[in-house]
Amino acid sequence: MATITFIGGAQQVTGSCYLLSIGSKNILLECGMRQGRNIVKSLSAESFPFSPEAIDAVILSHAH
Repeated sequence: MATITFIGGAQQVTGSCYLLSIGSKNILLECGMRQGRNIVKSLSAESFPFSPEAIDAVILSHAH
């Protein structure tokens, strides 16, 4: 069975990120980051709500 977890992009333009889990495989669809002057977090493994090491593949539909 497959599950999809919506991680980012709701109610905003930037930050689209979806985690698709199929069996033991984890596929990240997009990996957008929130933008704006109120965002002060640096990018690190701790800033993701998932373990980057657990991702088997990343699919990007576009890039800026």
